[in-house]
Amino acid sequence: MEDTNYGALDNATLRTIASMSRNETRSWALGQIDNASPQVEEKRRASEPSQRRLRDIHVILNSSSPANQLPDELIIEIILIIKHDDPRFHTRWIKTTHVCHRWRTVALNASILWSTIDFNALHIRGELDTAQLSLQRSIPAAVDVRVALGCLNKALKSLAGQEHRVAHLHISNVQVENHELQTVAHLLRALTHLESLDVSALWTPHPLGRNGVLHLSTVQAARLRKLALTDGISVDAAGHLGNLTYLKLSAHTPDYTSWFSLIDSCPLLEFIWLQASYVGLSSSRQRLSDDEVMAGNSSHEGVPSHTVMRNLRTLKLELQLKPTASVLQRFSFPQTTRLSFDVGRDESIPSMAPALAMLKQMPTYNSLVLATQSLDIMLSGLYSRIAIWADPRPGSSCKALMRFAMSTGATNNNTNLAVIREILSMFSSSLLTFLCVGWTPLDLPLCLQILHQYPLLKELQIGGPQNIVTMLNALRPQAAPTADSTVPCLELDVLYLTVARGGGNIRLRQGVVAAALDTLLARDARGARLKELRLVDFDHRTLEASTELVERLKGIVGILRA
Repeated sequence: MEDTNYGALDNATLRTIASMSRNETRSWALGQIDNASPQVEEKRRASEPSQRRLRDIHVILNSSSPANQLPDELIIEIILIIKHDDPRFHTRWIKTTHVCHRWRTVALNASILWSTIDFNALHIRGELDTAQLSLQRSIPAAVDVRVALGCLNKALKSLAGQEHRVAHLHISNVQVENHELQTVAHLLRALTHLESLDVSALWTPHPLGRNGVLHLSTVQAARLRKLALTDGISVDAAGHLGNLTYLKLSAHTPDYTSWFSLIDSCPLLEFIWLQASYVGLSSSRQRLSDDEVMAGNSSHEGVPSHTVMRNLRTLKLELQLKPTASVLQRFSFPQTTRLSFDVGRDESIPSMAPALAMLKQMPTYNSLVLATQSLDIMLSGLYSRIAIWADPRPGSSCKALMRFAMSTGATNNNTNLAVIREILSMFSSSLLTFLCVGWTPLDLPLCLQILHQYPLLKELQIGGPQNIVTMLNALRPQAAPTADSTVPCLELDVLYLTVARGGGNIRLRQGVVAAALDTLLARDARGARLKELRLVDFDHRTLEASTELVERLKGIVGILRA
């Protein structure tokens, strides 16, 4: 036996222990413990005031740090922001609760931090059930419950006794063929304070039929404020959903008759999102559904032909053109400030022209035009897009008044030019300060029309080397100014020129730089100096080969970004 293993025992005691049997050693050790315990306890009690004093000093030291000068409410807000940025199913935000003892205490007592309850494949980690833990820590706050595939029964058991706290319920990938909607309906009956319901079905290539109907009682339906039904699930309580303010409906083969009837019965709606995914369907089946909507078959009898949605603020449609037009004809929304249209491809519609005609028929068309200060146009290949803002220069935080995107058949330059002229005609009354035209072939007359129509432009963005050169030529003042001549867009501050990365050759890009220099020199001579020039996707070879031109550009613009 090594003496160093028992540093608190003297050698004589160690020799005595060495001569004992195992049972004698055990009896001796237990006796020694009994004798020593009162002495240890007495010393512990004697040290308690010192220990408390030491803890208090640590608290004072901790409170003097900058992180602990923050009020509890601000600490909670900081943690909420970090939690919001954390990817779903990740719990890295939990580390913020370990900053110090005070932050931990504040976080554990802030029920709002634990009010989102996720039942998914990751919510049980070893012996830790994060869903159950969040349920406990969030008491007594209302909770947002999210249930993933295969976790419905687990959620049902965990929520027992806590159903009255569920304000928002999201259930994804419900297996309709396994009659899980019946389980959902059973759960809903116990959720006496439910305000938001979001249910999606596990996709199946077969129509859901009657099994895809979610049955809600009159009381349940009247209580809801937000309803989202995706992947073909429908609800049988349309007549009692009059208090809804948010509605999202999505299906592979939409039943527009039911959709329109539901919208008609919800006069308080502020947000509508209709989506047709058309997964695995033939184009002929798509067109048949659309034609039924436009024809107004007998199923529409007794339903008002036109409904005014006075509270609607946001309308988002992801449908084909005909049902989109049908929605705009059937409903009007005088207070809507956010419109989003994503029109599916239809080979029978070769360009955006029919869509533009549809937009002009909207009751809010004139007010949209007058409010528009920024316009973004992109016609490229099989895809076209228009976006408008009420902001003088849209940034990442700005919300568009309207976005319209459409997949079209193959188009030629003449068709695209005609579409752009139609768009310019639609927004001829707008006082634009920002315009972006990307990748759509432009000719000189059209560029001159743009500059003449929008003389107040502050920022102009052009994409494609050929377009850039054409627009620069239009921006160049006349060589010999006359009394009547003016500088196009005299107030232009920012010119944003984008060449596709890897597109074209170095000589073509050098030509763009040279054209920019010529135009800006001519404008500068007429007192129209540019504040900022941005050359986007110009590689280093181009700029190195154009060093002299670039240096000259720097002398005639406030900021050059390349």
